[in-house]
Amino acid sequence: MPYYLKIKEKIQSILDISNRYEIKKPFFVGGTVRDFLLKKPIDMINDFDFTNLSDDCSRLGILFSLENNYSFKIHKDTHVTSKTETYDFDFSANVINQNVLSWMNENNKNKDFAESFSRDFTINSMHQDIVSEKIFDPTESGLYDINNRIIRTPCPPAITLNNDKRRIYRAISLSVRLDFSIDGAIIDWVRENYANDLSEDDFSRTSEINKAIVINADMTYEIIKQMGLEKKVPLVGQYKDYIIKNNLVLQNI
Repeated sequence: MPYYLKIKEKIQSILDISNRYEIKKPFFVGGTVRDFLLKKPIDMINDFDFTNLSDDCSRLGILFSLENNYSFKIHKDTHVTSKTETYDFDFSANVINQNVLSWMNENNKNKDFAESFSRDFTINSMHQDIVSEKIFDPTESGLYDINNRIIRTPCPPAITLNNDKRRIYRAISLSVRLDFSIDGAIIDWVRENYANDLSEDDFSRTSEINKAIVINADMTYEIIKQMGLEKKVPLVGQYKDYIIKNNLVLQNI
């Protein structure tokens, strides 16, 4: 059974709306494409991500929700989540970081795909046609990193991780969940530029680390040590239990 057959009718609704309102046709993007390539079972998927590389993608999400009587939420970054009967559909506008654009200019990258280079990791940067299922790999690294099981940033870590520090903890969580290695450039940047900066207070640390701990506690802690983050991760939840159980409290205070 084709991967997206279960949402065929919803895909057709999206296409109809984009045609009627002259909105660019969207692509699948991000974790949806990654999971397709990793052959993740459809019954293990909770959401589908879309973009059409324009600000109109948010409008498409709102129209899709209204026409199908789905509830929806507009987030601070303007992306729209539409809650269907079974899945969440996320419609992301073309949000691009200016530091990413500067780096792309300096390195002669095609700015039409700046959205891909603004994403967290190359494995989440690919697009896929919602009809033909053809894959597009703007960074030219996404497919390679999927096949070689590597988590790498689309731009240098100093740009990608500085743009959103939560990506550091997402890298750990993805590494454990997918059994992927983390690129050494990410680990080095975190150790040298972030691990000893105790001024940051980001509660996403707790949720991402605890999700990883449940899957593979030893692997999670090993990555935390490699990154020098023992004193950055709050001692709460499953992580706290692991630290106490393994007599690691003194190393983490």
